[in-house]
Amino acid sequence: NISSLLCQLPEYNLQHGHYYHSSFLWMGLFNAVGPLFGLPFVTGSLPHSPQFVRALTLAPDKPGAPPVVAENRVAPLLMYAMLGLPLLAPGVLGLIPRAAINGVLIYVG
Repeated sequence: NISSLLCQLPEYNLQHGHYYHSSFLWMGLFNAVGPLFGLPFVTGSLPHSPQFVRALTLAPDKPGAPPVVAENRVAPLLMYAMLGLPLLAPGVLGLIPRAAINGVLIYVG
């Protein structure tokens, strides 16, 4: 995806941690099981945006050292947990007006 490639530009000097691969594992599992229950496909666009990378960039302690990007595991975990909630309580999703859901999806893109 394009936003993921933008976040991995050489100017950010990123190295993939262990969570990078487990995120793809969870995304694959949700994309394999979720649509069977009517859930939308998951994309990696939440944690992979240039603004997200800039927000997690820490200033270096020593002059001349490259900046460090902190790894965030909370945002993807919350996203996957919220996507899994309708599986536990499918009736709750039906209480949300369809116009509100469509409005959110149109706004988010």
